[in-house]
Amino acid sequence: MSPEPAASPVGDRPELRDTLRSLRLASSSFLDASLEAPWRYRREEEPGSFRLYVVTEGECVVAPIEGMEVTLGPGELALVPGTMPHDVASSVDAPRSTSEPLRHPVTDTFAAVAERGEGPRCRLLMGTLEIAPGPGLRVLRQLPPVIKVFPKDELASLWVPATVRMIVREAVDRRTASDEVMTRLADLLVLFMTRTWLEQADYDGGAPRAWTDERIGAVVARIHAMPAEPWTVADMAASAGMSRSAFAARFAEVTDTTPLRLVAERRLALASHMLRTSDDTVAAIAARCGYGSGAGFGRAFRRAHSTSPAAYRRAARTEGSSE
Repeated sequence: MSPEPAASPVGDRPELRDTLRSLRLASSSFLDASLEAPWRYRREEEPGSFRLYVVTEGECVVAPIEGMEVTLGPGELALVPGTMPHDVASSVDAPRSTSEPLRHPVTDTFAAVAERGEGPRCRLLMGTLEIAPGPGLRVLRQLPPVIKVFPKDELASLWVPATVRMIVREAVDRRTASDEVMTRLADLLVLFMTRTWLEQADYDGGAPRAWTDERIGAVVARIHAMPAEPWTVADMAASAGMSRSAFAARFAEVTDTTPLRLVAERRLALASHMLRTSDDTVAAIAARCGYGSGAGFGRAFRRAHSTSPAAYRRAARTEGSSE
């Protein structure tokens, strides 16, 4: 008997389904990396592209914004806009590498790289992707600074690394239309990532619908990327090219929340993440998340979580140590 398909929130949203159908890659290039810790490399801004990371062995950290690092393990994927400079590293505290890894060009669009060290090895595919113009590109441009997905079912956990191996094989074998085949395989990875992230994400404020609105979606993307900015409704409306009243009404219509409430939710989400994953003081986290004072941060955090930031951190670490 065939298993019943899982419920899909994206499938229930025709406007998102149509947008995902339009998602296509125009071109791609790849690095097949074998890196032994410790290592850290800076990926500079490359407008018009997206950076894809797929780990097949070991783990690495992708850090687009300090305090928002994500760790990738085997089979996990991450996508970062090319407008977002970021670090890729063996760990959060790895020192900046003083030399480039050994590079072995295979073609104009594919190279193998290696870094020798004394620590654990990470094997990952790093792609630079150009997305074809259309609604799909607009959605990708409005995603947070980094999205991470992980296959939840057995079949997906098998085909993702198999797809990576096929990309590498096409690059090495250089058969007819290998570049096109590599790009189409990457197409599948990006489409899978975007759909899976939409299904898995705990995204505040009804943002999936906002992504289909060009003006509101662009503002939502900036809020996610820079929640600590001194946002005002007037500034947001101006950036969207709308009057304050029209912007506020349209924002509420497509997100089911208000602009300033969304800002508050994103600040608290970032603060919660930093309390769980960093050793920064509560005061430092408050400042980096856009709060004018530690007392104001404490009040806002307690309203949202019914506990203080310090107690939240202790509980999170106790829970983590017991796993």
